[in-house]
Amino acid sequence: MSLRWDETWHRLREWTNGQARSERLAAQVLLSQMFTDIDPSHPLGGPDGKRDAHAKRNGESWIMAVYFPRGQRSFSDIKAKLLADYAGVQQHNAVGLVFVTNQEITLKERESLAESVDKKLELLHLERIVAILDAPAMHAVREQFLDIPSASSAASPRVAAISQDLLLARRISPHSERGASTRLFGRDSDISILENFLTGTQANSPKISLISGLAGTGKTALANRAANDAVDRGHFVGSSVFVDFRGYTLDVSEAVQPSSVIPGIIYALGEHETNLEPSSMVLKYHEVLETKARSGTRILFVFDNVSDVSQIEPLLPRAGEHRVIITSRSAFEGRLPNCLALRINKLENAEACHMLMQLSAERAKDHPDRDEGEFRRLARLCGELPLALQIASAILLSDPGLSPSELSDELSSEADRLETLQYHDLMVNAALTASYIRLDEETARLLRFASLHPGEELSLASLSSLIARRSITTRRLVRALQHAHLFEPGATSDRWRLHDLVRIYSADKLSEVDDQSAVNDANNRLLDYYEETAVAAAEWHSKDTHFETRQAANDWLEHEISTVVSCIHLASKMSRLTTSWTLAISTGSVLSAKNNHALRLYTSNLAVSTAEQLNDSDKLAAALNNVGLTENSLQRYDQAIRTFTRGLRIARTCDTPDHEIRLLTGLSESIRQRGDAFLSIGPLKRALKLVEKHGTYGSTGYILTNIGIALRESGQPKASIPYFRNALEYHQVNEDRQAEASTLGQLGTALSQTGSWIEAEKFILESIQAAKDVNDAYNGAMMLINLGNLYSQQGRYAEALGQYKTALKTFQEFESFTGMHMVLTNMSRLYALTKQFNLASETLARARAYSDMRETGQK
Repeated sequence: MSLRWDETWHRLREWTNGQARSERLAAQVLLSQMFTDIDPSHPLGGPDGKRDAHAKRNGESWIMAVYFPRGQRSFSDIKAKLLADYAGVQQHNAVGLVFVTNQEITLKERESLAESVDKKLELLHLERIVAILDAPAMHAVREQFLDIPSASSAASPRVAAISQDLLLARRISPHSERGASTRLFGRDSDISILENFLTGTQANSPKISLISGLAGTGKTALANRAANDAVDRGHFVGSSVFVDFRGYTLDVSEAVQPSSVIPGIIYALGEHETNLEPSSMVLKYHEVLETKARSGTRILFVFDNVSDVSQIEPLLPRAGEHRVIITSRSAFEGRLPNCLALRINKLENAEACHMLMQLSAERAKDHPDRDEGEFRRLARLCGELPLALQIASAILLSDPGLSPSELSDELSSEADRLETLQYHDLMVNAALTASYIRLDEETARLLRFASLHPGEELSLASLSSLIARRSITTRRLVRALQHAHLFEPGATSDRWRLHDLVRIYSADKLSEVDDQSAVNDANNRLLDYYEETAVAAAEWHSKDTHFETRQAANDWLEHEISTVVSCIHLASKMSRLTTSWTLAISTGSVLSAKNNHALRLYTSNLAVSTAEQLNDSDKLAAALNNVGLTENSLQRYDQAIRTFTRGLRIARTCDTPDHEIRLLTGLSESIRQRGDAFLSIGPLKRALKLVEKHGTYGSTGYILTNIGIALRESGQPKASIPYFRNALEYHQVNEDRQAEASTLGQLGTALSQTGSWIEAEKFILESIQAAKDVNDAYNGAMMLINLGNLYSQQGRYAEALGQYKTALKTFQEFESFTGMHMVLTNMSRLYALTKQFNLASETLARARAYSDMRETGQK
């Protein structure tokens, strides 16, 4: 097909090849105009900092901006774009701007543009670019970027390739202009590690460092900062090279291969033989490195945006003291010899807040009363991810009327957050897509379905249930996501986390790729897993298929409690009311052990509501028992009595006596805690009669313990001892270690009240150990008070004080005003006994203060 005489003009004017390709073409045009040291920025390699490239001419620094829309735009649009880009001249301390555009600009318009800026301006407009590309020397470039063949097209691809290859590598110059790519926030410890890596001279020290992390964490900025600092201090001068391997563009085929960068590297190292044959490239490259090593010259390579180790493996130095810094979203340090691995994550909130405030500092003139709290909230919604923070600050700078609080409001909806976090070519969504498209199908599926998980941490077993795969398969897929930094390590080796923005992105992909029936099936599998496992953990009595020990069951509940609570709501939403009730009931023991009575009351009331919807008397009676027990823990005894009374009315309509027995036991505790120890024995005796009548002995140990407590607190400690001993036998048969801990403590206290101190100490120490066995630190601290009281009775005051102080620390961790009041009251008595009256008075005042807080509910 014949071409028009003005084909170059038309193809430039109707540009359809995107921003990245236009920037590369513009760089070639600048090279033809005597510009040097061109350092292009790339849309997915980080923020461009108000420039598309940095270049030099006659020793002066310029910035380049490229504007290649499709078709002719109005002059007002062109001018607005130019003025926006011109702000980068001052920001980067440049002498002027090279504005490269495919737009027609008249002589009068060019004069207007020149008058609108205060420094140098070089306009490379449509007609001027056409003239440059139509020159015979630029035909190879024209063919590469516009697909217009030249007369010598048979030779041009190789020439064009070499010309383009020279742009892939650049020399790192000392004290050169620094821009967005080197501006760093936080990472002080990483900078220190890299400084030692670059300057170390020990024989066995690492020669390669891999900086890996999630998209947008600032890997390139960290590498550039470390390299530039080293060069500025006189290391690697004239022998430091930066190479962008383009491993994470949206077009996977654009990833740069080793043969493409060798000419540019050799050129940057001062060897101007660039027309190399492919067969000799690698050999020539290593000859240059070895020659430098023999002369004592150390080379620093920064290999940026490497997606696969094969991109850089042939380029790793074979000898000498050269250093290589690699940045990647993939943790492939296992493929690199003697590698220093740095895995970087999001910033701390304080660092992220500082970054936002610094990057938007220009707004401070118009907003002198900036509220740091607004920036902290904005930082959290950005996930403390540097790329998202950069975008947020750019949005704030571009819209002076928009406050950080208002931008936070825009970001508060997860459905709109990723769409909001974009500014021109900076997009969190695009950055994450570049990672996602490099996953295989199964791994990508796991990432999508992981977004359904309602907890903060994702366990191996729960992930396996979501995707219906064996654990060994799931672990392999998780490993791939960890290596891609799309999963973050959790609290244990089989738990992981999703960054907030990754979770939102994964949920978007799930709705885009997977149908609703697949989503429903996955949610049902997840609920099945949590229902079955939560019940097994809460009701553990002996080794089973889920947990070998009581400790393992408790550990699972402690790790998963927040997820189980979230699943209560998920089950209700999916109309799985029985599952919702079961999960709510199963949380009771662990929340009680953690002293989280507020959350236990909340979940117990959810169980009541669900039971009412199911119209199930058995479930309602059980739920009301949990509510009453929690109200007892919160010292709301009158309310608890009303709850237990309501539960008893319902329990008497049920077929099983178990509910009535438990409710009577709880009611007895409410009466006793209210101060009527003797009266509390009545409900317990009725409960014991029900046990004897129906032969249901599961609750007998609890009943006997409570009878013993009532007798002891009503002044009959000797009479209580047989009840406690009998209760222990039931707890041991039922393998109920938590109940055993409580009864051991009560028995020890009763024995101390009868003067049997040696036996009392033995049982109290056993109770403390039992509480440790079931992670019940709160009740363990209560036993420490009893042990302290025992030591005080014996005149062992120093030992008693030690027990009190340990208990106080535990109650402070739990923020338990009741516990702190109790232990401080006992400490005050001890100080009085030892005639330390000032301490006794001060301690008693603290105890009373906590008592007041307990009454008012303050913290």
